[in-house]
Amino acid sequence: DGVTTLKAGDRVAYAGALYGRPGRVLRRRPPPDEFPRTAEGLHALAAHAQAAGVKLVIEPMSRFRSHVINTPTQALRMLELARHPNLFILLDTYHLVTEVRDYASAIRLAGNQLWGLHACENDRGVPGGGLVPWPEVFAALATTTAEYVGFEGYNTSIGDFGWRRGMFQNVCPDGDAFVREAAGFVRRYL
Repeated sequence: DGVTTLKAGDRVAYAGALYGRPGRVLRRRPPPDEFPRTAEGLHALAAHAQAAGVKLVIEPMSRFRSHVINTPTQALRMLELARHPNLFILLDTYHLVTEVRDYASAIRLAGNQLWGLHACENDRGVPGGGLVPWPEVFAALATTTAEYVGFEGYNTSIGDFGWRRGMFQNVCPDGDAFVREAAGFVRRYL
């Protein structure tokens, strides 16, 4: 059915945001050398990941989470500066809602540098029924070489992981149901 199943122990990619300081957004202009220094570090990390058989993937995050890379355009600029073929982009529709006006254009812009997509609704709940224009998102995704579509949900009744990330309502009280509903919704478009 076109869905890739990974076995335990499969190493595919290491993906995530770039933070100037973890958990803290700087409320000042970054120093001029921050982007080039970050690119230099990413180049070295991408080489190390490649030697381990793992792709290195950066995820633009909303301005409320990080000041380093917020948009697909900034991510592409970082990849251009880092100059390593093992460096890719993961877009998250939840973060795109605050940073771009046209999801499909953002996805097409990432193009063949796009490794994957976090299919998240604007409230971090199950995809579908919110503000994300899913038909346009998946039509644009089909024009890329993306390998992955995943979900993120926060069950705020377990520990304080969600609370520390600013999630104050429980959009995922049942993880199994969340995955079942999200996968059922997304499979219609894949």
